[in-house]
Amino acid sequence: MKIEEKVHAKEEEMHQLQARTQEKKEAEIKQLRRNLSFKETPMPAFYHEPSCRSVKNKIRLQAVLRTGLW
Repeated sequence: MKIEEKVHAKEEEMHQLQARTQEKKEAEIKQLRRNLSFKETPMPAFYHEPSCRSVKNKIRLQAVLRTGLW
């Protein structure tokens, strides 16, 4: 009887060890996926819509160029 109990205890210990190892692997993979996700970076200023002031300046410049008056 004692030998069977020892074998059973050893098997149970191996099961627990495998379960812990599997949990660690899954946690590492989850963390790796989290780290690999791409984060949004801000757009450079030249991609933004022009401000009202710059649009007004362009209109004035075009008017000046059409009339030829500096």
